[in-house]
Amino acid sequence: MNLTRLYLNILTVNPVDQYKITKAKRDYAIVHTECAICGSEKCIEVHHVIPVHININLATNYENFIALCDNNNNGCHRWIGHFGDFKNKWNLNIRQYAIASRLFLSKMEPKRIFQIPTDYLITEFSKALNLSEKLFLEQVTNFNK
Repeated sequence: MNLTRLYLNILTVNPVDQYKITKAKRDYAIVHTECAICGSEKCIEVHHVIPVHININLATNYENFIALCDNNNNGCHRWIGHFGDFKNKWNLNIRQYAIASRLFLSKMEPKRIFQIPTDYLITEFSKALNLSEKLFLEQVTNFNK
């Protein structure tokens, strides 16, 4: 696959490769119908664990996909997959976050993850990931700098 950079420094993929990526994501979404983080079945977006602009060769690899809810750019895809910043950040540890969140959410009544206080989430996620809260926060805030 060939990448081209436009004068605005925007990553583009040629139309044939874009079709392959779209088809692979669509095929993945048929099998993976719920968000790996919160379990929602609404507005599922197939997220690249390693972004296309980092490694184009993984753009159609199912092992590089994870299903996340989108919910008008206000779901797990934005807040956990990209730490709130689609343009500049991505979460390479998204699979660990998915496992940790499922463990955490399985212990409570069904709620959307965004209705839970942030401090509580930080405490529980750091426990589930076996990290200190300080190290967990450093990983999140320093990610992709």
